[in-house]
Amino acid sequence: ACWVDLAALGAPTGALTAITQAVAQALGVDVGGEPAAEVAAEGLLALTTALRPMNLLLVLDNAEHVLADVAAFAQQVMTVAPGVRLLVTSLTPLRVEGERVFRLGPLAIPPAGASVDEAMAHGAVALFVDRVRAMDRRYVLQAEQVDEVAELCRRLDGLALAIQLAAARVPLLGLRGVLQRLNERFRLLAGQSVGAPKRHQTLMAALEWSHALLSPPEQALFRRVAVFAGSFPLSLVTCLGECVPAGPRADEAADVAAPSLDEWQVLETLGALVDRSLVVVEGGELPRYRLLDSMREHAILKLQASGEWPAMQARHAHAMAALMDQAYETHWVLSDDAWLSLHGPDLDNVRVALDWALAHDLPLAVRLQGAVVPLFLLMGLGAEARERGRRMLSAAEALSGETSQQGAATDPSADSVARFWLVHARLHWSVDNAEMLRCGQRAAQLSQGLGDARGHYLALHAMLVSGMLEGDAALAMLREMGALERPPWPARVLVRRDLAEVMVLRDLARMSEARRACQTLMVRAKSAGLDGVLSTALRDLAAISLALGDTDAAMRISQELLARGRHRHNSFVLHALATVACVAFVRADLMLARATLEDFLVASRSRAWEGLGLYGGLLALLATTEGRHEAAARLLGYTAEAHRCLHPRDVLSVYACSRAHAAVQDALPADLRQHLMSQGAALDAESVQAWALGTELA
Repeated sequence: ACWVDLAALGAPTGALTAITQAVAQALGVDVGGEPAAEVAAEGLLALTTALRPMNLLLVLDNAEHVLADVAAFAQQVMTVAPGVRLLVTSLTPLRVEGERVFRLGPLAIPPAGASVDEAMAHGAVALFVDRVRAMDRRYVLQAEQVDEVAELCRRLDGLALAIQLAAARVPLLGLRGVLQRLNERFRLLAGQSVGAPKRHQTLMAALEWSHALLSPPEQALFRRVAVFAGSFPLSLVTCLGECVPAGPRADEAADVAAPSLDEWQVLETLGALVDRSLVVVEGGELPRYRLLDSMREHAILKLQASGEWPAMQARHAHAMAALMDQAYETHWVLSDDAWLSLHGPDLDNVRVALDWALAHDLPLAVRLQGAVVPLFLLMGLGAEARERGRRMLSAAEALSGETSQQGAATDPSADSVARFWLVHARLHWSVDNAEMLRCGQRAAQLSQGLGDARGHYLALHAMLVSGMLEGDAALAMLREMGALERPPWPARVLVRRDLAEVMVLRDLARMSEARRACQTLMVRAKSAGLDGVLSTALRDLAAISLALGDTDAAMRISQELLARGRHRHNSFVLHALATVACVAFVRADLMLARATLEDFLVASRSRAWEGLGLYGGLLALLATTEGRHEAAARLLGYTAEAHRCLHPRDVLSVYACSRAHAAVQDALPADLRQHLMSQGAALDAESVQAWALGTELA
């Protein structure tokens, strides 16, 4: 075996001669030393003649900057010397016949909760520990440090050089000190190793070495894809190809070329970045791409220096809006799983686009919000989407006013405004039913003006399931939904009337009919793969069973809902836990009731306290069963205030509030009861939790 380091070779000019001489020197073969082309050819011939009888592994290390000449050298050697095997390390393949590419991925990183022995079996941790021990022989990885070391390696993308440089800082800063400074990784990861190549002295130097080898189009696309957060599909990359006017530069050195790239050039250039391991491919039927964190931070610096950063942010936001407009439409025809597999990975980019649009382009923010809410809801992030929507309300109101003045049918933005009100209504289901009704009415008005039958149908559904309409008005609106239905509409649209029918029948106390409608809804939801709708039906069926006195069915259905792991982070878990707690009270199982409500409070807190006001009566009932009547009075005051905008007719709320009120009336004089309830009306969520669990004095 013979190893030759090509990193020290200079510019590509005359590289073939230099490669030949370096290999000959390593093997002790005399090929002459003149750089002229004819002498170079003679030297290569002399070398390959000497290699012909050998059985040899020839390693050419760090070939990326002289790749074309290494490819020519390899071709000649393989032709003349069949006993020689070449192992070439480079950022990109040689692309010669007979080449087999082996890509070196990041070092392995252990999962959270790994033991010391398990962690040390992963390359990233083993390298980190070895490098720290090289500077401090007393260092021993402790069990309590494993997760932090794994997190450090993960944030460094499992890159060996970055891990070595980080380990060098541990004796000075400590493990946590290094972790805390990773946001300044290019300053942190700077070594002073005597004898190491300059490109290995700092992480920045290593990345600059790779960047300098890129062509101008490759450099342009590399910095532009830094605008993406997380992974991204090929369809989004093409929007970055067009040249944008350069902004002010920090200095002359930042004046880099910004070529325009058409769709095919983007594809070829992206492939080159993948070959150089600067962009990572995430496999699948529709591949996605991403930059490792260190690469992305470096690319962002280049993008900012080029002056293209603001334009690329705007282009990214508009591209995401177009993508999510399409996603909103396909959401109606695909199953939950199929749709999430396509668009679940877009969440990080959606968040970045929403943040940019909210700061720079409010009409675009309204458009985006209307398109992305299904994604947030299916991923159990309704509370986040609701808060984002609230920050756009004034803009949506203004756009609605403009639409009304111009006429919805002639306003190109009317569709997106109507959609915003529709999804904003949906986000307030069981959170603020009065707001849900108001938003549904705005959506209905705009969609009717647009002649959008589907939009109007969905807006009527939002108004009905708000529970704010009285019996005759609700039944009339249900009939109106039926008249609007179109046979070609997909199942996800048509089940909205089934959902509304269940809600109306429940509110009218026609529970047997509601149960039959709910069972029909479940069959339709299962056949269409609508897991979210199925969970809603299960929630309703549990409440209906409880109202009919079938506590066994209510408990069984609620436990089934809790077992549906995909929805543990959805609001359905809150309704299921509330039903289990209610059944426990009916059965006088106070231990189960308390344990379930403790779980309920944890789940509610994780969702910005969703469901707390709706089911506050259960918390008050818990306090009365434990003899804490003053706490119960406060909790009833909080619940009454919350119910002003909810107007719940749910059997759980009615049962819990009526029982708790009766107990408090028996235990407390009227003036004290009223005083405590008025105090409770002003409680915040944290205080409600404390009074509910009896920890208010802790």
